[in-house]
Amino acid sequence: MDNPVGTGYSIAENEQDVPRDQYMVAAHLYYGLQFFFSENPSFKKRPLVLAGESYAGKYVPSLAFYMLSKASSKDDEQLQFSGMAIGNGLTDPRIQVGLMRNFFFFPGFDMNSCKQLSFRGPRSLFSLLQACYIPA
Repeated sequence: MDNPVGTGYSIAENEQDVPRDQYMVAAHLYYGLQFFFSENPSFKKRPLVLAGESYAGKYVPSLAFYMLSKASSKDDEQLQFSGMAIGNGLTDPRIQVGLMRNFFFFPGFDMNSCKQLSFRGPRSLFSLLQACYIPA
């Protein structure tokens, strides 16, 4: 799905239609799924697994939470939600980006240079890569 509306190839009729928070993104995804299943009823009884990578680390859990909230309210026809998977997900950028320098301490990187940079305070990821990378 091209989501949220206003990104990729999707077009919002006006600026107010573009979601501004995860709740609205999840609501749009949910109603998109509802539409898909109404147009393709043969899929309704099949297990639904939500999956995504990268920034979907925010969308997938938000949609799962939204779907579970709807399931408890019994307002809509239930989807057969059976699980979710996130690969290399960006779930909390404030924490994850700050910890990325720890992942540079692996083969292929100069440990001494990385350790020196890590004690100098925050650096951009590009600076760390430039200073720490040892070409193969």
